[in-house]
Parts: sequence; structure tokens; C-alpha cells
Amino acid sequence: MKKIDGKIGLVLFVDTLIQKEVNKLSLRYQNNRIVFGGKGGCHPHITLFQTKVKKLPLSFIKDLLIEISSKIPISISMNRIYFFGGHFIFWETENNKELVLLHKKALELADYFDAEGEQQADSESVTLTHEENANVRKYGYPFVDKLWRPHITIAYVENPKINNIHKNKMKTLIKSIGFAEIGKYGTIKKIIKKIDV
Repeated sequence: MKKIDGKIGLVLFVDTLIQKEVNKLSLRYQNNRIVFGGKGGCHPHITLFQTKVKKLPLSFIKDLLIEISSKIPISISMNRIYFFGGHFIFWETENNKELVLLHKKALELADYFDAEGEQQADSESVTLTHEENANVRKYGYPFVDKLWRPHITIAYVENPKINNIHKNKMKTLIKSIGFAEIGKYGTIKKIIKKIDV
């Protein structure tokens, strides 16, 4: 049985309208070459859970994807754009009951968490709260359980020039879910398995 090691995530893919808006916002805020807006193979997404895993069976990925995909499509609202951790610009997703249930199911990945070495948050130089740091040590990801903040990453900026939060309300229907290899700053490096409903 094939197994996976590395940084992976269970993600929800957004529709074309939201992808175009993410691309527009990313170009507006970003002053570096990290691509979040859908060009160069990157895919705007909402992360249900991501972590560094060791010996994760492909059969587990397939079974979990099938189970979670039975709960979509779901309608979600995109709300405010805000600054996080000293470098990231996030587009907040309304944290509804359906998304919370998907997040809790995705936490089954934590059974394969590899706590050794550097975690994703360590390499990003972000400022985290005590609780978020505790989650990184326990799960490899700061946004877990009550601290989970569904969002789409708009940009990672070295020298942030955004100083206010603003609204950018849109609705979308989530119809695709996937497992992905996570790259720099939470981008999708490679889609391992994807299901469209």
C-alpha cells in the first residue's frame, strides 16, 4: 500500500468567479512573486486542515475524500479581507455549521501528524498567539478546532502596506474538494486527488 510523507492539506476549491476576484485582489496587494491568484498552477482554496504527515495511506485519502465529498455542494459567503500574522492577507469565509463539520472530519489527518522538524508556520515568520503556537506543536497548523478561521489566502507580503480591514462580500458554491501537497505560504504545490460533485 502506497503512503505519503510531507506537507499535505484537505482543501475546498472555489468557483471561477471567486478565482477571478482572488487574482484581482492578489495583484492589488502583493508586491512579491508568490502567486495566490490562480496563475502558475496555484489554486485559490479554503483549507479545511493542513499538516505535515508521515506514512499517510493513499487509501485513507480516498476514503476521507469520498466521505467529505458526500457533504458538498455547500453555499458559503466570503466576507472581510484582513491582515494576519504580520505577513498574510486573508479573505474570510463565513464560518457556518457545514464548514465546521467538514473541518472536524478533516482533523482525522492529525492521526498521521509528523511533529519532527520544521512546520509550515515556522518557515513563514508569522506572529502567532500562544494558542495558535500550541496548535502548531500539536497539529502542525495554527487554525484548528475553535481557532479555525476558514479563508482564502490573498497574499503573503514582506513589507505590508495594508492597514485597514475592509469588506468584500461575495457568495459561492463549493463543488470541488481535494487532497493537495502544500507549497510555500500555503499554496497548492500539487493536487494529489480531487473530486468534483
